[in-house]
Amino acid sequence: MRGGRGGGRRRGRRALSALLVFAAVSAVTVSGPWLAQSRPLPSAPDIVVFLTDDQRWDSLDGMPALQDELVDRGRLYEQAMVPTSLCCPSRATILSGRYAHSTGVWGNHYPMGGWRRVQEQGIEGENIATELDAHGYETALIGKYFNGFANVTPDDYVPPGWDHFWAFRTPGRSGSYHDFRLSGSPRFYGDRAYSTDVLASRADRLIRSTGQDTPLFLYLATWAPHGPFTPPRRYAAAPGTQPVARGRVEVADRRRLQPAWLRAQRPVSAAAMDAIRDGQDRSLLAVDDAVARVVRALRESGRLHNTLFLFMSDNGLLRGEHGLTGKHVPYDAATRVPMVLRWDARVPAGTVDRRLALNVDVAATLSAAAGVPMRTEGLDLLGRQTRPGFPVEAIGKRSLGRPAYCGWRTARYLYVRYADREEELYDYAVDPAEEVNRADDPRYVRTLRALRRNARESCSPTPPGFSWTGSQGVTGPVVGLPG
Repeated sequence: MRGGRGGGRRRGRRALSALLVFAAVSAVTVSGPWLAQSRPLPSAPDIVVFLTDDQRWDSLDGMPALQDELVDRGRLYEQAMVPTSLCCPSRATILSGRYAHSTGVWGNHYPMGGWRRVQEQGIEGENIATELDAHGYETALIGKYFNGFANVTPDDYVPPGWDHFWAFRTPGRSGSYHDFRLSGSPRFYGDRAYSTDVLASRADRLIRSTGQDTPLFLYLATWAPHGPFTPPRRYAAAPGTQPVARGRVEVADRRRLQPAWLRAQRPVSAAAMDAIRDGQDRSLLAVDDAVARVVRALRESGRLHNTLFLFMSDNGLLRGEHGLTGKHVPYDAATRVPMVLRWDARVPAGTVDRRLALNVDVAATLSAAAGVPMRTEGLDLLGRQTRPGFPVEAIGKRSLGRPAYCGWRTARYLYVRYADREEELYDYAVDPAEEVNRADDPRYVRTLRALRRNARESCSPTPPGFSWTGSQGVTGPVVGLPG
């Protein structure tokens, strides 16, 4: 299926800017039994983005193929995070390279979010896919797109920039493990088909059928490991591997320090924590199979040596931290995500990057790698730039009674101010589990003020429902923190 900006007219073309950017890469020595069949360097790299749904940052150990093919042969970003930990805002940020306060996509449902909001805000017409497509890339989206997409678009709708567009069409949901259709096809996949396997099969065929002289951008977005955390039958009895946090918020003197909305929640049960862990781990084994299949297809088609892989999740997931499950909160388990980048031509194998890396950096990194000009608010993760921190921001969540918030996150601290003027401050150097709110601790007065100032400066415009009115912060530039 073809769509977007007439990609068929560009078969075999290379963007001149990409050729110039990668002229120096020809000196790189690439070894392997497949080198003779591979495309010569320099050239624009093939790009493969694996995007999972609600995957925790600490879940990679249970994915052996990903460990072998990406982590051990690429770069692990230990402090990868998302400023707004919710599916639709995060995906809008990934594609556009802009924060939620710039995209205006705050939620999963219209009018504050969802596909209609994405379209109204112009993100469909200007994103990493449209830019790569305009510069000669064969582009493909396979899997999850945006919430609400299937409810309001015809079956043959293809957004700009995508030459191949096979998105989930499951009314009322943005994806499914079973019982689904994909855009552009009348076929209905029932109980016997598992969506992660179907998406991997589509990706495999696309890789093998794309001409060697055409750079490929593949965006493979699984429904896994989203709830209801359904594994394929072959992994239904696999053991869980992730640790589970238990009982942290039930200590009375800690609960009294929490904001009112959080004190009102009923702590999640141990059985629920175990069920989430086991379901996510088992469904991620199918994602691991998909990674292995895509890498194998690239290797056998002679493209692997110049393929940039980026594996990440749209947000994390609480599984007992603060007594909660879910996301859409500012806490570490919800905002921290797994992120791995492999590019044999540029990235040393088995390396670790401890900089703050965000979803807002994805478009900047991919466009720079391809030599395609694109204006974003992110950093090139293959460059040397660093950031002192970043805003955390979200609209209110009615089901939790949580007000809208703005905050500032650094490698060491998390500061959050809610619309009801309550504040939280956590110091990861002494409290990695976020057990003690230090917003009222006199030892942290200077730190609190600096973080509040940074939040007020960077979280702009503020989320709907939030106002700094009455705060003690003042405007000013991003400042350094004491000690």
